[in-house]
Amino acid sequence: MRSSIFDVIFVGEIHDSRFAHEAELTLLTGLSERDPNLVLALEMFERDVQDILDAYLKGRYFSENQFLEQSALAKLSG
Repeated sequence: MRSSIFDVIFVGEIHDSRFAHEAELTLLTGLSERDPNLVLALEMFERDVQDILDAYLKGRYFSENQFLEQSALAKLSG
């Protein structure tokens, strides 16, 4: 594993997959052993906001605030 050359690592998962969760644990355990100052950040949007998240990542929103407003509105109306 040569992850030390990267500043950021993105990991996707299947939420109800035991295999995915075990792989994440293995990855995080290994990384934290190499760097005790490891920072873990989680993105937790629900499925009803996925289209808005995809649009934001493709640059369809003018600002982060606009994205946050739209995703919060979708959450409230969902």
